[in-house]
Amino acid sequence: MGIENVSYGEMLVISQIISAHLQELGDNLRAVVVFGDLITSGYPRNVELLEIVDEWSGPLQFSSKSSAELPLNGELLLTFLTPNQIKRPGDMITNGNPDVEARDRMWVEQTVRRVREGYAVVYEAVSGLVERSLYEGTSLSMHPSPASGTVSLTNPLFGLKGAA
Repeated sequence: MGIENVSYGEMLVISQIISAHLQELGDNLRAVVVFGDLITSGYPRNVELLEIVDEWSGPLQFSSKSSAELPLNGELLLTFLTPNQIKRPGDMITNGNPDVEARDRMWVEQTVRRVREGYAVVYEAVSGLVERSLYEGTSLSMHPSPASGTVSLTNPLFGLKGAA
């Protein structure tokens, strides 16, 4: 599954959104990622986009229903996060309410996990930005090490017996 699940019509809507948001946000729009069921299962009900935006202080998520201007099979869900919110949701400050901030942090962590399950980059201001934002400084992208530890190999093509 992947970007091939996104219909031509949905890609047109996504490109319109990217164009409009580039005009509105300028260089602060760093990347746009399609994720969710559309990518992971091919079930084209909702279009979910993650927009990575520098200096974003607005709401974390917006939704929109299909319209004549933006025809969709389902709903459009736009998630807006800064690169730092993705890398360190624990540092998030949203509105000064500790209870809301704790729930927002958990929501961001769950959203990032969902994005990691399957995504397609449809706009990236700097190559590799999405991958760095999603995986840099975290071991969540890797399987945990066994209790006995992990041995580092200088050359993974040979030397396995000597490492034991």
